[in-house]
Amino acid sequence: MNKRMLTVLIVLNAALLVALAVMSFTPPSAQAQIGDTRADYALIAAGRTGRTQHSVIILDVAKGGVMAVEPTAQGKLNVTGFRQVTADFERLRTAR
Repeated sequence: MNKRMLTVLIVLNAALLVALAVMSFTPPSAQAQIGDTRADYALIAAGRTGRTQHSVIILDVAKGGVMAVEPTAQGKLNVTGFRQVTADFERLRTAR
């Protein structure tokens, strides 16, 4: 192998190493709300004042509903509250 070919291979390997380092250390872009938007839900874990049992707050983004559920001793979910927040926002908007 001649000296010129060796130099080309070293430069090529160095370029590939730099490309690999850039790809490895660049954080991936955030991707939220991808896909079908007919049923978008957000789940939030929540503690409740005076209770050891935690709740899960479920927000239905498409319909504007908020529901709180907690697990029961039987392994089921108990709905502890529901609110249609779109109606609340509409009342606030018209009150101004």
